[in-house]
Amino acid sequence: MLAMRRAFQLITAALLLTGCASYERQTHSFRGAWNGGNTQKAAELANVQVYDRSDSRDGVIWLLEQGAALRANDQLPESTYAFDRAEKLMQHYDSQAKVRVSKETTALVVNLSTVPYEGRGYDRVMLNTYQALNYLRLGQPDAAMVELRQASDEQDAELI
Repeated sequence: MLAMRRAFQLITAALLLTGCASYERQTHSFRGAWNGGNTQKAAELANVQVYDRSDSRDGVIWLLEQGAALRANDQLPESTYAFDRAEKLMQHYDSQAKVRVSKETTALVVNLSTVPYEGRGYDRVMLNTYQALNYLRLGQPDAAMVELRQASDEQDAELI
């Protein structure tokens, strides 16, 4: 019995580490370009990932990465569009049932990377903050105020 429990623990650990390794492989080139200050390359790599994965379980995270990279590369309209898409995808996840026991249980047993990244509260606050900064740079202060109010609402929701 102890041997079976130990084998189950080892298999579970191996599967969990596989999910982490997969994410590391997917983001390696992007992170290298971003950390090296090559925002043009980071934006290009994010664009490819979004094209390949925007409708997948990685959609939210890659749209957020794309928005940030495009913003850093001073491509503000494109950045705003990426952040809008990320926000819509997060809202889509919000509209679904909060408890998905079977999916999440399966993910724990099989692989955590099977559960979509839905965005955290801090992602939402930063998304709206970046959007506000984009709108200010684009000369749209009213749109920036809307985004700042949304960021404040998101932050308040996280504190409750």
